Amino acid sequence: DARLPDIDELGSMFINAKLLGMLGSRYYWSGSVISSGASGHAWIQFMYNGECSRNVRSVPYHVRCTKR
Repeated sequence: DARLPDIDELGSMFINAKLLGMLGSRYYWSGSVISSGASGHAWIQFMYNGECSRNVRSVPYHVRCTKR
């Protein structure tokens, strides 16, 4: 099944993309939820420089799924 990666998996994706020279300039959502509810927050990863921060889950960022 495909799912959103947790924040550690997104960090690994950033490092692998950097090693392969495939960095983009997009933010990606993680499945690591910080708080729930209407104004819930989750972690995001910026693939250009590896910045990790939290944001309101209603913001339309990209997703990159993983399989288990």
